[in-house]
Amino acid sequence: MASDWRSQHTDYFWVAHNKMHEAYGDITSMIVMGKPLIILHTRKLAVELFEKRHQLYSTRPDFTMIVHLVGWDRATVHMEPDNLWRDRRRNFCRLFGTRTLMQKFDGVQIYETSWAGSMILKIVYRHDTKAGHDPLVELVDEAMSQFIMLSRPGAYAVDFIPWLKYVPAWFPGAKFQREAKYCRQTLTNMIEVKEQMKQGKTAPSFVSKLLSADDYTPEMEYSVKTSAASIHSARADSTGAQVHGFYLLMVLWPDAQRKAQEEIDRVVGPDRLPDFNDRGNLPFVEALIKECMRHHCAVPISNARRALRDDVVEGYLIPKGAIIQANAWGMLHDPNIYPDPLNFVAERWLTEPSPPHPREVVFGFGRRICSGMIMADNSF
Repeated sequence: MASDWRSQHTDYFWVAHNKMHEAYGDITSMIVMGKPLIILHTRKLAVELFEKRHQLYSTRPDFTMIVHLVGWDRATVHMEPDNLWRDRRRNFCRLFGTRTLMQKFDGVQIYETSWAGSMILKIVYRHDTKAGHDPLVELVDEAMSQFIMLSRPGAYAVDFIPWLKYVPAWFPGAKFQREAKYCRQTLTNMIEVKEQMKQGKTAPSFVSKLLSADDYTPEMEYSVKTSAASIHSARADSTGAQVHGFYLLMVLWPDAQRKAQEEIDRVVGPDRLPDFNDRGNLPFVEALIKECMRHHCAVPISNARRALRDDVVEGYLIPKGAIIQANAWGMLHDPNIYPDPLNFVAERWLTEPSPPHPREVVFGFGRRICSGMIMADNSF
């Protein structure tokens, strides 16, 4: 079964980029509709550009579809790294920026672990998810599916020919305008989800605390609402992808699942579910989690950055305006770092020294690193 999965794995574009890495080296480039797209294939290069040179590489590309026509620049993930963006990042840190802060949500995470969207709505808004189909959870899921679709470089001609945004929706070939209108409404509904909560009838939440803070001003309300939308959208996306990957991997490698279950039965027993206090006593389960994160990383290709001016790295010119992405999947499937990378080997994390932890790659780099990575790790 595992070999069949590998044979189907070759169509993904991050695998194609990895083949370019094998053929041409650690940094590769191509021209997509007249613009350079540069792929970084090693963590060393990603750290050099996105962390050490973050002043040049913290800005997102000015994609017309996702930014101007849909409006995802209202959410932190696609904002310019300005004062408003920093204010929203501070909002994130107030909620779950450290492991100590996250401890107050241990009970919520354990209770709501059945659904990533359910838990994040509970933490951010104190919203109790309805059994079966919950419209708010479904709204977040739809918005994130749209975000992934809209973020693909080269997916829309309007991203490279900006004047197409003036073409009316009824014009032949302007399907993208109709898609943009639909996606823009979904995003607006997600940002305004606060208004759907019953005023004054919910328990204190992240949103209510920020809106009632001593330094609150009316101008802050939009920032708070979009911060909250960014929190539950980004976190539901990353953890949801990890959980789906976990189910797939356990089907393909049942021996790993069996070993983890045996350890849980031995340490925790049959009368309760594991909780955070058990984590240090479950080394194989911890190894299995790391291998899931490595093997089926939530974001195979990092969100794109844009070079603000000409730059040179390892002798290669990165021209101003170039789009740069890190191939996280390729980094976590490098056979020089993770031998037999297409196989699921949880035991690789039980050796000394163990390989680099996947979180050094899967949650991004530099100032754009995922704000909810501690929550996502705990949830998984």
